[in-house]
Amino acid sequence: MKVKVCKKCSNVDIDKLEKLSDEYGFKLKTGCLGHCKKGQKDQSFGEIKSKFVKVKDSDEFMKKVEKKAIKAEKSKKKKKDKKRKKS
Repeated sequence: MKVKVCKKCSNVDIDKLEKLSDEYGFKLKTGCLGHCKKGQKDQSFGEIKSKFVKVKDSDEFMKKVEKKAIKAEKSKKKKKDKKRKKS
């Protein structure tokens, strides 16, 4: 899983995202998303699994990232289990 946010305009706590990234093992990229001038200063936004996500605040964005990371982690584990059963 990959999460991308802009340090300048995404209105997301990058430090918290880095901690979540370490905890759940997803890739965190920072850089321009091209949405700076679209009047989203009062909201938090970024890309989660290549899909643009816009929410009301940083905490809600973190919850979405965590939920997707848990789901991705479970899916990854299932794939490993299937490979082990085949061997």
